Amino acid sequence: MAGRPNYQIRSVSRALRILSCFTPTTPELDLATLSARVDLPKSTVFRLLSVLESESYVERCGDGECYRVGISAFKAGSAYLAQLTLEKAARPHMEALVAGRNLSANLGVLSEHEVVYLVIVEPESALRFASTVGQRQHIHCSALGKVLVADLPEARVRDILAWGGMPARTPYTFTDPDAFLAHLDGVCAQGYAIDEQEAALGVRCVAAPVYDQHGEVICALSLSGPTSFYPPGAMSQVIDAVKATARAISKRLGYLPGEISLQSSQAYTEIRLLT
Repeated sequence: MAGRPNYQIRSVSRALRILSCFTPTTPELDLATLSARVDLPKSTVFRLLSVLESESYVERCGDGECYRVGISAFKAGSAYLAQLTLEKAARPHMEALVAGRNLSANLGVLSEHEVVYLVIVEPESALRFASTVGQRQHIHCSALGKVLVADLPEARVRDILAWGGMPARTPYTFTDPDAFLAHLDGVCAQGYAIDEQEAALGVRCVAAPVYDQHGEVICALSLSGPTSFYPPGAMSQVIDAVKATARAISKRLGYLPGEISLQSSQAYTEIRLLT
């Protein structure tokens, strides 16, 4: 009897490993495939599946040969989404991104025609440069804005630009819609955007998209600050760090890494944007 608790713990671990095999890209799996993926005998996997099936965590497909996620697993996932907010999902990753850098991390969404800042994490340095939560910004002079509209239909982008205009904030600001749209092609291709002193002189910003569980852009993450605070020759490292952090937040929101492509989206209604 002394070994019984350890056996039960091992069985739970194995059952969870089986559940983790089911993904949006592989929603149905047969016994042989599951056995190979978790590296366990078919007989063991079958017994565990029987328990999971009895509790509705998996169910048989119509042909009776394959399994898929059951209603109990769906309820558990829904409970996770219900308590999750963008701030809860993003803030720890944003804090890690800011640590050791004299730059501010920002999370923004597209609200009709403008970018709205939802979450801001400032560096610990005495000299800070940051926007404020709730602040609005034109899309044409914002790295966040570029990412958020990069894959919208051209007509929609032109409507946004026409609504707010394209005021020249600095000599580097885009003021021509055609030039801006051509610039967005590059944003789509590379998966990130840079505001190179386009909103304020001496200030640079790097942004990347954050995706929801459907693979749609729900918001954008950026790192911003004075150009002098960016380490010389280290832009590629900053870009990689921003993209990696955006991927980590996306994963927290239920997106599967490796399937990212810029897609337009309104705010995902199943995840509360504010606490």
